[in-house]
Amino acid sequence: MPVERIGVFSDIDSLSDALNHEFKIVSAGSIKYEEEGAVIYMISRGTKFETVLSLSKLKSLEYRIFRKLRAKLRNFWNKYLEAQEWTTKMQKEYLSSFKKFINECNELVGNSPLPKPLKYYKAFADIAFNSLLENFELYDKLERYYADFLEDITYSMKEDYRVYTSQIFNKVDSNKYNRQLSNLLD
Repeated sequence: MPVERIGVFSDIDSLSDALNHEFKIVSAGSIKYEEEGAVIYMISRGTKFETVLSLSKLKSLEYRIFRKLRAKLRNFWNKYLEAQEWTTKMQKEYLSSFKKFINECNELVGNSPLPKPLKYYKAFADIAFNSLLENFELYDKLERYYADFLEDITYSMKEDYRVYTSQIFNKVDSNKYNRQLSNLLD
């Protein structure tokens, strides 16, 4: 993970400006390159010791949109896992849940920049909602392997489906990693 210093501050205004700048950068980031976002540590520097005063997580808007999508889909389907047939009541709740997702995304994003246009995430959500409706077995992926679920939806949109696989894994020697993992499990 890259680490960078954003500065040394002696007054609250310059600290606030720097934090606002970092927030804007992180919130506009893509999961593909920035993953979830960033962690900011506020450190007090003394003559002998450095003390962590606070830490804060900054999540990208894209990450927050996909987390929100997962929550909406899970909340809906958790009610109806045992359903045998699609009912009018379920249809109304389903459409309502989708509309709430869209409204919440609009509020969340406002005028902030995203890696892709907001209409992309709306189309993505529409496909995700409809894919689950057409194939209940996808719920297991949604529940247990969300990155795989996202990749399936992205693939169905004829886009690079590997965007949810961290770039960190591209740099890992998988044989070495598997040996280390194997040693830990023994």
